[in-house]
Amino acid sequence: MPPPNTWINDNDDLAWMYPQLVPSAKVFVCPGTKNNVRADVWSLDPYSGQNVLKDLLNNATGGAQGTNGHSYEIIGAVRGTKVSEAFYGNYVEQANELFLGSKPGASRFWLFYDSDDAGVNNVWDEPDNHGVKGGNVTYGDCHANWVKNWKPHNDEFRITLDYAKSAHTFRSD
Repeated sequence: MPPPNTWINDNDDLAWMYPQLVPSAKVFVCPGTKNNVRADVWSLDPYSGQNVLKDLLNNATGGAQGTNGHSYEIIGAVRGTKVSEAFYGNYVEQANELFLGSKPGASRFWLFYDSDDAGVNNVWDEPDNHGVKGGNVTYGDCHANWVKNWKPHNDEFRITLDYAKSAHTFRSD
């Protein structure tokens, strides 16, 4: 397990945010889902020794129809580099052929987004929060946007994780 306040892309642990940064557990649930963060089920964080809300440790299994768990994903690292304010200002795309050598900056990198774990991972499809329509994204500069599925999603997701299109194709490419 990672030390506290370390984001691991595969975990989607948001427990570190509650209640100090986000005082309401309901904020972690997309209203278009059946997801739920139980305010009375706690788990011990082995690193901090603190109790955290168990349902904030990962998004709900089963996507929009899943029950216990939050509704979102978090990007904690890109190509092994921890996401931070300095990262946003300095990171140069290394693999994404469309933006190779560019510095996308905080306004182009996704930080939080609607879960895409159900169905095909890394694609918003029918079992996810808004199905095939798309999803909500909060960027590193804290602005939010609705991102339609397919081309906008694919290009933005490749920037966010510095994916090469040739190595990470999506069904809609």
